[in-house]
Amino acid sequence: MLSENKKLKFFAKRDGIILLILWGVILTGAIILLFVLGSVSFDKSRSNEDAYQRVNEDLTGRIHDLEQRIKE
Repeated sequence: MLSENKKLKFFAKRDGIILLILWGVILTGAIILLFVLGSVSFDKSRSNEDAYQRVNEDLTGRIHDLEQRIKE
């Protein structure tokens, strides 16, 4: 009877440690996934800002060219 209790305690401790490690791995994976998704969305928004700036510069240049043609 006493040896069975020792075995049960050993398995309970072992299972608890395994669950704790598994929980840590899951949380770490979730945090890494959040950082990866956040950086991807940040890069996407930054590239959109670059595209808007290029379009803005192009339109500003065209307006300037048209103003020069009108003055001539």
